[in-house]
Amino acid sequence: MLMSFLTLIPTVHAFLMPLSHRTHLSASRVQPLQMQSPEPGASDDGGVSVDWDSAWREELDKRKSGTANWRPEGREAVSEQDVLKARIQTGIDDASLQMNVLTKSWQFWIAVILALSLLTAALGQPSEVGYTV
Repeated sequence: MLMSFLTLIPTVHAFLMPLSHRTHLSASRVQPLQMQSPEPGASDDGGVSVDWDSAWREELDKRKSGTANWRPEGREAVSEQDVLKARIQTGIDDASLQMNVLTKSWQFWIAVILALSLLTAALGQPSEVGYTV
């Protein structure tokens, strides 16, 4: 018990020190990282001749267009009907989420009450006023 308390003393002391003193101590202990400059004419590609960024962009474009060459074993190509169903379900889910967020807003409910009151006021007015003079 006493040993665990003694190990906490430096931590508590560092926490209670003024911030200016703490940054001064930590800055004096930090050694700057020395970067090696590359040799002139040397490349940093590690001997690799493939541009992986462009290859990945091409793969993503192929996946978007549906022309990817490789498919995991046992997986069939997705039919257009399944893709359409998935897109419709995504749209429905997004609309549902937006409605859930919207109905939690007090501004939405004020607008609903205002619209209902204006609608009932408009429906309560007679369509033709028959004044005789």
